[in-house]
Amino acid sequence: HRSAFVPAKGNVFIIGDFAGQELGIMAAAAQEDIWLKAMFRREDIHSLTASLLYPTEWAKGVEKGCAFPKKCTCSVHAHVRHHAKTLNFAIAYGAGPQKIATSLKLSEKEARQLLSKYKRVVPNLTRWLEKNARESARTRLSFSADPYRRRRVLRDPEEWQLRNIGKNNPVQSCGANMIKLAMISLSEDLPIVLTLHDELVLEVPKAKAKKAVIELKAIMEKAAGYCTGLPGLITVEPRIATSLQK
Repeated sequence: HRSAFVPAKGNVFIIGDFAGQELGIMAAAAQEDIWLKAMFRREDIHSLTASLLYPTEWAKGVEKGCAFPKKCTCSVHAHVRHHAKTLNFAIAYGAGPQKIATSLKLSEKEARQLLSKYKRVVPNLTRWLEKNARESARTRLSFSADPYRRRRVLRDPEEWQLRNIGKNNPVQSCGANMIKLAMISLSEDLPIVLTLHDELVLEVPKAKAKKAVIELKAIMEKAAGYCTGLPGLITVEPRIATSLQK
């Protein structure tokens, strides 16, 4: 549990995580142009996707203070953004209409229609995921995204399992490569306390915190740029904290 970690007296935690890591990896590997442009403009991918899936609802839902194309919390936008966010992650895990219908409280027919529309919105991503699924089912192998291309031998018995792993493994493996590359790039002055998926937690003397933030940001963003082939796509904004509690 996060509350178990407490910095020593005079120390603080430096916490850095990759913003939109999975989405960035998918966008870069699939060369999904609409996502790439939005990410480089620091726009919110879920809001963007929602505006494309629900153009009529999105236009009607504009409220005073709407932050679009940044993350938007307008009452109508929040609802359709939730749908888009669910799809953005579910598609990479091989979720089908039944799963999406349950998650979004839709009928299966509505989920099929929404999924079909979603695939037209991000055609390059759809093709990339399907290609990975077919290859994994055929060869029982899956590879992490470039540049490492680590091989994973698949022993799952069912084709649907092989297909789902084929979609998700390149994304998760690239994310693992990214965090590992950042870890081995840290100097001895930046000791690691904890890693959590796409997050690094360091403990440093309070007097060195600001310098550590700058160094951690540079190291993590360089690792992200190397693993996606697109420097600046995935950003990191480390923060100083005295607790790991959210």
